[in-house]
Amino acid sequence: SLFFTSYIPFLKDSKVSDSEVFYAFSSMMLLGVVSYPLALKEISNEGEEKTASKALIFRLLAVSLGTILSYIKLFVLHISFIILPLMSSAYAYYYTSTSSLLIKSLHKGKEGELLGVYSALTGLALFLGAILSGYISNEFGYFLTFLISSLILSLSFLTFKKITL
Repeated sequence: SLFFTSYIPFLKDSKVSDSEVFYAFSSMMLLGVVSYPLALKEISNEGEEKTASKALIFRLLAVSLGTILSYIKLFVLHISFIILPLMSSAYAYYYTSTSSLLIKSLHKGKEGELLGVYSALTGLALFLGAILSGYISNEFGYFLTFLISSLILSLSFLTFKKITL
């Protein structure tokens, strides 16, 4: 949410119209919906760890592209039609594969507790990301907000690779 909370205001500051923002986000949602069944096939062929790793790389690529875009401010709408669907598709692959890994790792009899803790931590991260995103964007600009998001995704990727070896 660090990236997405500030992305619409970034588009609006870049003079993208409301209808263009709507179309860009609609393309994101459409590809996301299509990607979930494809993710299941990828997981059965490649496994959860490899699928999640590739998804994190694609999300990092998209956020890095957004970071560069916030600096150069050229072709904002056109590049958004690449960034947003790529992020959505990568999220479908990541969410599906990591959910499968999580469910496989739960201890019998503790599933409810562990899923509750996981959901609470995920919700807290989304909440803090949204609040920090607005603050950082207002105080320091979109570039720094998106750069921090890229760095966090990089750390996530490195951490995931380390724990799944």
